[in-house]
Amino acid sequence: MKLLRLHVSGYKNLGNIEFDFSKANGCALIVGTNGSGKSNLLEVVSAIFSACYYEKKNVESDFRFELEYIIERLRTASAGGGPSYAFPLRVMIRNVDGKIEVQVYQNDEWLYVNKKEWFVVLPEHVIAIYSGEEKRLWEDYYFDSYDDFNKQYMSAKPYSTQRMLYFNKYYWDLFASILAVHDVEEHRQFLETINISNINKIKCTFDLKKMRDNKNEMVKEILNIINPENLNEVELSLDKYEELKFLIGYEQEILFNMMVLVLYKEFKIITDFHVICSNERVIKDLSEGEKKLLVIYGALNIVEGENLILLDEPDAHIHEGIKKGIFDLIKSANSNNQFIITSHSPTMTNLFDKNELFVLTKQDGKICLLDEDKKHAISRLTDGIWCAEAQCVLLEGGQDLLLVEGKGDTKYIKKAFSYFKNKDEKYSDLNLFVLPFGGTGNCADFIQNIIEAGIINRKIIALFDADGSGRVKFSELVGRNGTTYTTKVYTLNNDVKALLLPKPDGNTNDEFMIEDYFDLSGYDAERERRYALCKGAKDKGEFKFSPKKYISEHCDEIGYEGFQLLCDKLLGILEGWSE
Repeated sequence: MKLLRLHVSGYKNLGNIEFDFSKANGCALIVGTNGSGKSNLLEVVSAIFSACYYEKKNVESDFRFELEYIIERLRTASAGGGPSYAFPLRVMIRNVDGKIEVQVYQNDEWLYVNKKEWFVVLPEHVIAIYSGEEKRLWEDYYFDSYDDFNKQYMSAKPYSTQRMLYFNKYYWDLFASILAVHDVEEHRQFLETINISNINKIKCTFDLKKMRDNKNEMVKEILNIINPENLNEVELSLDKYEELKFLIGYEQEILFNMMVLVLYKEFKIITDFHVICSNERVIKDLSEGEKKLLVIYGALNIVEGENLILLDEPDAHIHEGIKKGIFDLIKSANSNNQFIITSHSPTMTNLFDKNELFVLTKQDGKICLLDEDKKHAISRLTDGIWCAEAQCVLLEGGQDLLLVEGKGDTKYIKKAFSYFKNKDEKYSDLNLFVLPFGGTGNCADFIQNIIEAGIINRKIIALFDADGSGRVKFSELVGRNGTTYTTKVYTLNNDVKALLLPKPDGNTNDEFMIEDYFDLSGYDAERERRYALCKGAKDKGEFKFSPKKYISEHCDEIGYEGFQLLCDKLLGILEGWSE
C-alpha cells in the first residue's frame, strides 16, 4: 500500500489541508509544535478506515475527506458487478454528506466499489502503535474492532480477521513469546539486540472458573497443551509453548488466538502472562527504548499483509541510539507497508528524506502544511541547526524568541526562567521561547539571513556570550567598531535586538559566559573528592573535572539565583521594546 493524497476539512484544527504523499515512498514523517494537528492526522486516518471496516461507524457530514492510495495485491476482483480489475490499483475513499464512497481507477475512469467488496481494496490491517496513556484513539476507533473480534471468537462461530489493531505495552510479552518460538534468524538477532535472546519459560496464571465455563473448542485444545492439569499457575517451557504453532499456525495466528485468552477482559482465562529469561530477567526490566523496539518489530513481523501503520511519537523519552534503531526497523520493513509517523525528535527529522517530511504549522490561527518554498528557505537558513519542529516555531505566530549560542545555554536559561516565574509573578511576562543558533560561528550570518528572508512575525532577541569570539561576532552583526564589552542593546530592525550577556557589577573578567552566573563555591571540594577516588598514577594523570562538568551535573543543586540579572535585563528589553 502506498498513500498518494489526503485532503481533510472540518476535523478539529485541520480546517482545510491537503497532503501530497506521492513522493514519500511509503513513509510520511509528520512534525510540528504542540497543537499543530499531528495526532489529529492519525485520528483522521483511523476514522476513515474504521468507518470503512465497520458500517456502524459513520462520519460527520462536515468532516470532509478524500484519501487516495495504491493497493498492490496480486489478484483480481470485480467491483460492484462491473468489469474485473487488476492490481496494483488506485483507490479513493471519500465522504459524501456523511456517507462513505469507495472507488477504483480502472480503464481511465473511476468505478464505484460495492460495499460488500470494499475489503478487497482496503489495507489488510490498520495498525496503531501507541506508547502514551491517552486512550481517545483506542476508544474512538480501535476498540470496536477488538471487541467484535473477541466476541465472535468467544461465540465459537466463524469469525472475521481483526482489521484495526492497536498495539501498546500490553503486547510486550505476547510479542516476545511469539518471536522466541519461531525459527527465524531475523527474530533471534532482534531479540539479542534488546537483550532477551535467552527466553526459556513463560509464567501463566489462570482463571479456573473461566476455564471450566469455556465452550470454545480451539481454546480447549490450547489449554490442553499449556495447562493440561487445570492448575492455577503454570511455568511453561519454551518447547511446550512452541507446540501451539503446530496446533494454531504461525506468528499471526498465535497472536490472534492468544490475545483473546490473555487480554480480553470478558474472556481473560490467562490473567498473568510473563516471559522469563534464563537469568530471571523479565520484559518489564527492558529500557523504554527496548520495549518500543519490541512493539514495533512485533507489529511489523508478526502481522501479515499489506498494512497501514501509524506510529504516534515512537521516539519520545528514549535514548538517541534507539531512535536510529526505530528508523532502521521502519526502513527494513515490508515494502508493501505504508507508515505515518509523528515526531518531535531532531534525530528522526534528520534521518528521513526531505520528501518524507511533512511540517505542520500554525499561521493566522489555522493549521496548514509548510509550503515547499518556505520549508526549503528555513532549512537552508538554519543549515541543520534546528529540527523541523524548531523551524516551525520560527515561522508560527506566538511566543517571542530568545536565540542563544548553544544547547547548554538553552537548558540553563529555560530552567532559570522557570525558577524566577515560580518565585515572582512579575517574571510571568518573560514568555520567550529559547532556541540555539548553533555556536558563535553561525550566529551573525544566521540572524542576518532570517532578517533578509522576511519571515519574522514576532520579537527576536539575540544573546551572545561575552567572550572573545562572542564579542567579535556580536560586533559583526550590529556593525560596531571594536570588540570591547558593552552593555548596549542594539536594535537591528523593528523585530530583532541583540546584546552581550549582562555582567554583574564589579565583574572585570575579560571572558563572561552563561556558566558564570552559577555559584562555583562548591567546585573545588567536589573536584578534590573526585580526584581522591582516582586509583593509580595513570588515572590521576588523566583526571579531568572542569567547572562546566560540575555545573552540568549539579546545576539544580547550585540553583539559578545568579540568573536574576539576565532575567531582569530581558524583561526590561521586552517591556521597552518600542523605545
